[in-house]
Amino acid sequence: MLIIPSWKSLGDATSAGEQFATVDEAFTNQVLTPVSEFFGDVEILVRSSADSEDLSERGRYTSMASPTSPAAVRAAMSSVYQSAIEAGESPASMALLLQPRIDALMSGHLSNEHRISRTAWNWTLQEQVGSEVNERQLGVSGSSRSSDGPLLCPNLTSLDVRLREVCRRLSSNPHRYHLEWVWDGSRLWIVQADRVIPLTAPPPGEQWTPRTGVQIGPKDLTIWSVVDIQSGSGHKPPQPSVWPKIRNVQEFAQAGLPVPRLFLLEDAGSIQELADGHVSPALLEDIRLLTTGDVIVRTDVRTADRAQLFLPKTDNVADVEQLCDFLVRTTRKLLHSRVTVGEIGFIAHRYLRARACAWAYARPGHSVVQIDSTWGLVDGLNWCAHDSSSVNVSTGDIRRQVIAKPTFIDVASDRSWASRETPTEWIWRSSISEGQLRTVAEGARALADLREEAIATMWFISILDGADADCLPWFSTPYEISPEATILSVGKNAPRYKAPNLADLRALAEINPPAGSILRVHPDGDLARNEEFIQVLGDLAISRGYIVEIEGSPLAHPYYILRRRGVSVLCVGRDTTTGNSAQHNKLVRDNIPDIIAASGEVAVTYQAGQLERENLLRAKVVEEALELLRSTAIDDSLGELADLIEVLRTLQATLGISDADLEEAVDRKRSRRGGFDESVVLVRTSPFPERPSAQTSETQTPVLPGLEDIAEPSQSTPVREEAGRLLLNYVPPPPGRPQVWRMNLRDITILLTYEKDAIALEILDAGRRDLDSSQYPLPGI
Repeated sequence: MLIIPSWKSLGDATSAGEQFATVDEAFTNQVLTPVSEFFGDVEILVRSSADSEDLSERGRYTSMASPTSPAAVRAAMSSVYQSAIEAGESPASMALLLQPRIDALMSGHLSNEHRISRTAWNWTLQEQVGSEVNERQLGVSGSSRSSDGPLLCPNLTSLDVRLREVCRRLSSNPHRYHLEWVWDGSRLWIVQADRVIPLTAPPPGEQWTPRTGVQIGPKDLTIWSVVDIQSGSGHKPPQPSVWPKIRNVQEFAQAGLPVPRLFLLEDAGSIQELADGHVSPALLEDIRLLTTGDVIVRTDVRTADRAQLFLPKTDNVADVEQLCDFLVRTTRKLLHSRVTVGEIGFIAHRYLRARACAWAYARPGHSVVQIDSTWGLVDGLNWCAHDSSSVNVSTGDIRRQVIAKPTFIDVASDRSWASRETPTEWIWRSSISEGQLRTVAEGARALADLREEAIATMWFISILDGADADCLPWFSTPYEISPEATILSVGKNAPRYKAPNLADLRALAEINPPAGSILRVHPDGDLARNEEFIQVLGDLAISRGYIVEIEGSPLAHPYYILRRRGVSVLCVGRDTTTGNSAQHNKLVRDNIPDIIAASGEVAVTYQAGQLERENLLRAKVVEEALELLRSTAIDDSLGELADLIEVLRTLQATLGISDADLEEAVDRKRSRRGGFDESVVLVRTSPFPERPSAQTSETQTPVLPGLEDIAEPSQSTPVREEAGRLLLNYVPPPPGRPQVWRMNLRDITILLTYEKDAIALEILDAGRRDLDSSQYPLPGI
């Protein structure tokens, strides 16, 4: 690759392009002629490299392909440079890259961006061969060395090694990266490397501060009325309101949960005036009082059995004219949809800032409550990535999945609700604490028991404006559909189409993708709670047999509405182990999915590509070997040996190794190193002869019964401390050896247990209290 530095000598942005296009012959001889000598007779790619061209600016400027001749390269350079100038780039901050076009056998992306990886040492690798795209995780360690020199790799195995070297080298830097790479069959090339700049911004919920407004008493309003509902089991349940959303709050109070203060507009005469486009003086005076602080106004329908979804509501309002306009427009809209004046009500409340939000699903008599949460406003759970948890209210056990949350819905400086990029330090933070999870779970379960039906409840989490409650329920609705993400057998290479807005949905209808295609839906910010978007999406999916793929919560409105219509919905980025499903992510025998289906369950599967197949088989060898290690009965050992041999034979065929070559390698190793017939156990090695000791003499203490065949167990400890690090052997100890270790490491005590298919790690604070407890799967499990 040649780098042509920025053209500071070529003048200002107005004339620099013209000067470059007419550059003299001396420049051609000095700079461009060596291009052909350096690259040879290959096609050249001319690319921009500007100071401002970070990851978010990728593709902003033109890239040009050119023959190697100096004249052609110079023309391509001129075009690229001119396109940057036209886009507003300064000549002083613009450079050009010249690189050969590489005939790639495989290409892809490699990233440890903050939104992808919790730590810099974990990378996501995307590999593309033709139209097949595979994605997998690469974890690297700082203790391994990276070699210098060209990234030579003549086969897929060595390609994997080189990719890990690149990851290891960059992981030690203070920055994160997104790379583009190609492999030509003999060498790995990194063709683009973008450094990720951390985003510093106000924390969720703090980008804007609302006005609190004056305190409003019951006698201060004329047309609106104050709805004060007392919480706690000691209060007599109020007469159920005719307004479903008010009944919601009454039920919260009956369940002993905190409730907000509400303001209700239900006067039929005033609403009729709104329908006529007028706001009475008394109503106008009430609106002026309400808008001394920021309020949100929601719509309700009196005759509905339950609170309806997606009825009109405002964003934060502190403007009299804006609120009057909303009341008039909404009244007319409802009347047009055949709702009568007497059925229309408006409910207002002061805006409460909250750090996060949640939906909770509970069933009467069931201990486990499912909770999905994210930053900002609850509309973000419609389509955005989120944390998922389950809480057993009987035992207190919590299972949680905290994932990257790169975007959320927040209040902007102009009071509008809009999608916002998450500040880097908040992307991987849990949006809800364990204490808050228990509070929400207990409240949701109490509501389900009170209503004697399965319900989904909306919550504000971590309220910021001095409210009495940290977690506040806001809305609940019956939930007849299981909130588990639809389990679908989706082909890994099924065509996917993005649909961020209504125009794209309608364009897809014209393109008419084949049935079984996946519509990847993450709508633009203003469509986060748009009912028309969901209606059009559902119509398209049902009529054409498409699968809708979302990041949003299966507890939120869009998922529920689509599923109720019969749409197949797949929630991505979701670990279903927080519910009743089991996560495996491993290679299984070909007939296992059919066996699972015959048992009444549904299996999610895909067919691995060539490179992933090889890696999965290697991991499967370890898995089966570990199961053989733990088996004791002859019949069990026979079955595990059969599994291990089956995997080895498949791996042998995948690697293209013939039976003759394998037998020759076995015989060669046996002739040089012997077999395992004599059961020789290597205890230790030493550079000097050892004197006989009491431990090795014939007069040593007899071995305890049952341990006769175990030689010096203390000399083969699979756990040890080295330079402040805890080191575990890759292979666990065999049966009969110690399986539990307690070690003091710095200021903590670590209790480590090798279990059947996991390593249980308990971290104790000087033996006084349990700080954390985790389980790390054994290799291949």
